[in-house]
Amino acid sequence: MYHYGANNPVRYIDPDGKKDKTGPNLNFFPECEPISKWCQKEIRPQDVFVVAAHGNPNYICKYPNPVTDENGNVSRGVGEQISAEQLAEIIKSSPEYKEGMTVILWSCSTGKDMGNGKNNYAQKLANLLGAGVKVCAPTTSIWFYPNKPSKIAEKKKELYNGKMQEVADDSRPGKMKIFMKEKENE
Repeated sequence: MYHYGANNPVRYIDPDGKKDKTGPNLNFFPECEPISKWCQKEIRPQDVFVVAAHGNPNYICKYPNPVTDENGNVSRGVGEQISAEQLAEIIKSSPEYKEGMTVILWSCSTGKDMGNGKNNYAQKLANLLGAGVKVCAPTTSIWFYPNKPSKIAEKKKELYNGKMQEVADDSRPGKMKIFMKEKENE
């Protein structure tokens, strides 16, 4: 049987370029949060462009200025919003992005229906990236774990290790939704 890389992953990393990759192309999760490392193990097909960030239906954030308290604990600090226009430019200027690639947002609720004819973040991004580009985004929260695959589900509060914490609510799963450029009014 064929053994990929001849059992030597240091010498033979990916000679034909067909192996799936791990982690996002762009990771805006704060480095001080475990989610930043946990999403790095997620497998992505080689022919998609993945963006990981905290987000909501209106925007995603990056956290360039972590804060250290008097006890030496580091937190993410204040986030900077990244508009769909800004992200479209960042994606287009990335050397890993090829025109027409599918873009996947690993960012909570960026594909959630806004109602009232308003476009969510994923739809705005699809409109900006142009015809033929698919943007896939979760309709609710996306959860990353250290030792198991990610999942998409609503949040619930639960007592965990003596503290109330937000956890995935498996009784209310979400999904990844696909967005494409809307047809312009003629």
